[in-house]
Amino acid sequence: MSPDPMSERFEKNRKKKQLDDLGLRHRSTEEVEAEDDAVRKAKEQRDKNPGKYQLKHRQEVGRNDPCPCGSGKKYKKCCGAEK
Repeated sequence: MSPDPMSERFEKNRKKKQLDDLGLRHRSTEEVEAEDDAVRKAKEQRDKNPGKYQLKHRQEVGRNDPCPCGSGKKYKKCCGAEK
């Protein structure tokens, strides 16, 4: 049985958060404040024009592409098998 993709993502995000927290400990407060300011400005810019920052969707899913349903299988073995 393969591992649950949701738990894999949770563990990956938890490890990333831990690394980020460790990285914050070794930076000066000015650096942290500058980064927070840059993130705030980027969010404001994104809120002004949200259409510019949306991901583009592919028109068709290829036979050997991962299935868009999130199962982790190839499209031809998952939702594409029904066609």
